[in-house]
Amino acid sequence: MRIEHWTNAAEQGAHVGTNLMAWSAGEPTHAYEPVPFFWSEQYDRRIQFLGRPAGDDEVCIVAGSVADRKFATLYGSGGRLRGVLGLNMPRVVMPFRAHLEQRISFVDALDVAADLVG
Repeated sequence: MRIEHWTNAAEQGAHVGTNLMAWSAGEPTHAYEPVPFFWSEQYDRRIQFLGRPAGDDEVCIVAGSVADRKFATLYGSGGRLRGVLGLNMPRVVMPFRAHLEQRISFVDALDVAADLVG
């Protein structure tokens, strides 16, 4: 998957540096497998999306509401979290980037969301 966001370029450089240090120390290196994400500001709305959802994912609004134009939604499949969509909810959305990297379960993601929303 192509990821054309400026943050991806910075993260690739950091990953290469980490791998070079590991390689020079005789430690294993790791493939670069970023969590795709994008954000956009449209007028007074911030749209954020993380992950790789699919059309048959389970979808669950975990914070806010579509009617209020402020919400966070989780996407899951096969028991795993696959993506997060947020509208005007950056404090709920962005912590999920690390959770997507860790490949947490959808049930655990729902618990994380409940803690974030409080």
